[in-house]
Amino acid sequence: MALDYGTDLDWDTDMSPIGAMTSSIRLLSQAVFHRITTRRGMLIDAPDEGVDVRDFLSEGLTETQKAAIPALISQEILRDERIKECQTTLTPFASGFGFDLAIVVTPIDDPTAVFTLTVSVSQAAALLTSVTPGGA
Repeated sequence: MALDYGTDLDWDTDMSPIGAMTSSIRLLSQAVFHRITTRRGMLIDAPDEGVDVRDFLSEGLTETQKAAIPALISQEILRDERIKECQTTLTPFASGFGFDLAIVVTPIDDPTAVFTLTVSVSQAAALLTSVTPGGA
C-alpha cells in the first residue's frame, strides 16, 4: 500500500499564485528541496532539521570538507522517514561560484518511484530546476 504523503500548498521556491495544492511525489520532492534550503534551527516545530546548501558557498572549506558535502546533504535528506535511499552528486560551476546538485531519491513505500531533483545553487539562490522520474 502506497504511503499517503498528504496534501499541501504547491511551492518550491515560490508559492503558487493561485494557491494550488500538491501531493504525491511532487510534495515529497518539495519537502526534500525545503529540507536542504532551510537552516537548522529555523523551523519552530523541527529545530534540529535542515541544512542550507547556500551556506557551503560562503564557508572557507578544505578539499576534504568539500568532498563531504554530498554525504552531508544525503544524510540530512534521509532524516525524512518517507525516504529509503538518497544519493547526492555535486558538480561545481566552472566559475567556482556555485554548484549543481543531482539528488536521486527512493521513497520508502515504493522503490520503483525513484526520482531525481536537480538543484542549482549560487550565493544568490538555490533553484529547483527539475524533478524527473528515475535515477540520474
